Amino acid sequence: MVAIRKLLLAGDCRCSDLPFGVMMGMPFPQGLRQTGQGSLPAPPFYWGLNGVMSVIGSVGTVVIALVFGFHAAMLAGSACYISAAIASGGMTS
Repeated sequence: MVAIRKLLLAGDCRCSDLPFGVMMGMPFPQGLRQTGQGSLPAPPFYWGLNGVMSVIGSVGTVVIALVFGFHAAMLAGSACYISAAIASGGMTS
């Protein structure tokens, strides 16, 4: 009975996280489709940029959380995602 309860809880957690994972994960591949066209650099540049920004973002989050608290780190992350969404508003498929 306990195993079934844990299994249901795990499924519930996965289902509740799925929409957020899709919303946060889809802009990169969608933007990557437009690279290499016109004056935009080739895709390997953006893969490298993604890696560098991932390191900077994770270190920056730890620093913000240690200095200002976890709540401030979450607000800063939300602000970054909102800014990226606004900046990508002009991109078309």
